[in-house]
Amino acid sequence: MVKLILRNKEYEVKPGMTLLSALQKIDIVPESVIATREGEMILEDEILKDGDVIKLIAVISGGSCHTCTCVRCKCCEGRWSSSPQDVSRPSPKQSQRRKKIASSLRSSQ
Repeated sequence: MVKLILRNKEYEVKPGMTLLSALQKIDIVPESVIATREGEMILEDEILKDGDVIKLIAVISGGSCHTCTCVRCKCCEGRWSSSPQDVSRPSPKQSQRRKKIASSLRSSQ
């Protein structure tokens, strides 16, 4: 088996598939991670071999998550955003955070 590790979660897939296929199988957006094997970066077309341990490093970028529709983030409460409509309506938790930030900004002025 091939082991893929993202943060502290482990996944197992069958050997012989490409990295891209393995990421799709475990529902990880390929553009959201960098994959390494034995400390070396590997590409999406790499064939995974029996016994491989692939470490996945989450790609972090700046800016608002609400301009992106392909990543999982804390702001969106860990759900996948699949369309602009999904991210245009803030959840109650997001609204509460925004109000708290706005309030603190007003009080500091």
